[in-house]
Amino acid sequence: MDIGHYEQQGAGVAGRIAILWHERQLPATTVDYAIDWYAKTWRAAGLDVVHVFGVDNYVPADIAIVHVDVSAVPDRYLRFASRYPVVLNGRLRDIRKSAYSDLRLTARSEHTGCVIVKTNRNHGGRPERRLARFPALRQGPPRWRRRQTARWTRNRALYHIYAGVANVPRRYFADPRFIVEAMVSEVQDGLYWTRYLNVLGGRYSSYRICSDTPIVTGERGLHAIESDPKLVAYARKIGLDYGKIDYVIHDGTTHVLDVNKTTGTGTPPIHEVFMAGRHHRAAAIYELLPAAEPGTFASMPASMADS
Repeated sequence: MDIGHYEQQGAGVAGRIAILWHERQLPATTVDYAIDWYAKTWRAAGLDVVHVFGVDNYVPADIAIVHVDVSAVPDRYLRFASRYPVVLNGRLRDIRKSAYSDLRLTARSEHTGCVIVKTNRNHGGRPERRLARFPALRQGPPRWRRRQTARWTRNRALYHIYAGVANVPRRYFADPRFIVEAMVSEVQDGLYWTRYLNVLGGRYSSYRICSDTPIVTGERGLHAIESDPKLVAYARKIGLDYGKIDYVIHDGTTHVLDVNKTTGTGTPPIHEVFMAGRHHRAAAIYELLPAAEPGTFASMPASMADS
């Protein structure tokens, strides 16, 4: 990337977006994230996108997106990002569930329903293990890593459900790697539903999907819904400018289940409802780049939609 040429042209001529990654993120793995689709989409629309790994070298840009895939972002990344004119996720330091859960229980809680145990960190803490300074040492011997991978493949999520607080092993209450929560579900017509608010800048898209089981991971039913103003306000409050929030409405109360600021790319083919939302949110970049000309996303190659 010819940074000098960009500086001579002026930062606002076409618009450059810098995506800030962890210093130990492998460049080849950026395709595993939804931000890769946005990068390709913006480039196809004539914008400039550059990946920045770590905080040693400042690359001039109009917008920076903090995309450091750990649950608690080190301060040095947020300080580095603050040098840019516009920063997305520049205020969001901590997405560990203990930072926002309103369902958390202790061993003395009088909750009488089912209980779920989750990892406190996002995605089971795997990003932290992958980005550790000596990942092979931290993750254990290869046989152990293969066993953990097989377990994840079988279960799809590291969740444990118990009939009540008294049934939960006491180690989960004491271990900061885990969080114990009251299990609440949104049930309609015998199906379990989870809602999602997706965010990029000032644009939002929301969906509702269902499953036959309380852990909703599939797309048995998928509907676009209106974005809830309360969730939009919550996203703004915590500083989520790019990412998504998983939530349910149970007995009239909204409960946030998960916050994710480095969403995965998804498995092709991506559902058309999701793709419509992505295109809607991608255009938010023009609202942050006033010098760029909007209206060019329609010419993006159709094949790129499933990238």
